[in-house]
Amino acid sequence: MKKLNIVISGCFTEQAIGHYGRKQVAEMIRHYGHTVQEKICGNTNYLCVGQANVPGRGVGPSKLAKAKAMKVKIVTLEQLTAVLDAA
Repeated sequence: MKKLNIVISGCFTEQAIGHYGRKQVAEMIRHYGHTVQEKICGNTNYLCVGQANVPGRGVGPSKLAKAKAMKVKIVTLEQLTAVLDAA
């Protein structure tokens, strides 16, 4: 299994995705044996973006632009969960 490097950004709230908050998302990623990174860098595999509609708490445009420029895959929590289950 390849160890993945994942950045979490945006707002994850109970209303949006059930019982997951950012802390729980990070714990889930670590449980699968992967690394949670604070910043996007050359070895980042995924940017997991929160889908909660909370003004001022979304993924910043500069972080999205950096992920796109570095060809980092941008996924929702649901998409990331599928990737982790398959890894």
